[in-house]
Amino acid sequence: ALVLARELRSINRHRNEPQKIQRSRYFRAYCTGRLHEVAVASETEDAAWVPALKSALHRCNLALIRECERSEVTEIIDLSLESLEKELQNLQQEVWELDRKKMENLKMLNPRHVAGAQASPGKQLVRVEIQSLGGAAFQVTCSLNETLLHLKQYICSSGGPLVRDQKLVWNRSDLRWIHQTRPEASVDSFSLFYLGILDGDSAMLYYVRYCSQCEGVCACTECHGDGMPNGCGSCGSIKKPCRVCKQACRCPQCHGDYMSQPLEHCNACGERNEGMYIAMEPSFV
Repeated sequence: ALVLARELRSINRHRNEPQKIQRSRYFRAYCTGRLHEVAVASETEDAAWVPALKSALHRCNLALIRECERSEVTEIIDLSLESLEKELQNLQQEVWELDRKKMENLKMLNPRHVAGAQASPGKQLVRVEIQSLGGAAFQVTCSLNETLLHLKQYICSSGGPLVRDQKLVWNRSDLRWIHQTRPEASVDSFSLFYLGILDGDSAMLYYVRYCSQCEGVCACTECHGDGMPNGCGSCGSIKKPCRVCKQACRCPQCHGDYMSQPLEHCNACGERNEGMYIAMEPSFV
């Protein structure tokens, strides 16, 4: 959502003829549609920050569609997206702080409250020692027939990070291939017996936030590896020019080449081929 807000602001600044009211209204409708898509997609996330994200997106949409002077639509789009960008940055910092405290609290974990497999006839159990950089140390009991995913679920149920945010680095040298496999999640479905994990083996638990945009470990929390026009403040990467526009993208759909559009206007930026078709301009609220 944060990257989307920045991209939409950039496109808003580089649109053809941004001062034309109807073009701006088309682009405003495009922005509200994209933000709605993000809100719907966030419903699949099982995280405490989702309601705050949806509230921020809702406020931005309300700001986008509010009544304004005809000449102010482009400015309203920029101000609304700028406000959303700041809200999301603050939310991101809050989430990181909560995750940091969660990892710190692991060292306070009562060994009796650690989730794990229960003993039963015919089930061979192993104890895995889990440590963290924050000083936490506890044992998780698993069946050899259970998978690495089950082990991570036990850690999560005991107060640890979400399964997808966990990285286990095994201390025994002949187990290190597990965390060196790419993608690492591909071995989560393997049983502990298959992986060669023995009773008493130990692993260091790292918190590595999963990034849905990078589809794994985040390349950069600011730009996700895409860079920024003037250089990313975190990683320094410079955003590459749009391969079609050969500069900052003017429109994600027509890229400023609205003369080639089969319709009377581009559904994203609102630019139109005046010579091909002249239609009544619809009214957007």
